[in-house]
Amino acid sequence: MALTTKQKVKATKEVKRHDKDTGSSEYQIALFT
Repeated sequence: MALTTKQKVKATKEVKRHDKDTGSSEYQIALFT
């Protein structure tokens, strides 16, 4: 099941290193868990 944009923002907000962070390990793991 795909995540909505709102779900992605909620899941990754706390682990982002900067505003455009999409490649850090923490960000990627947050999307999958």
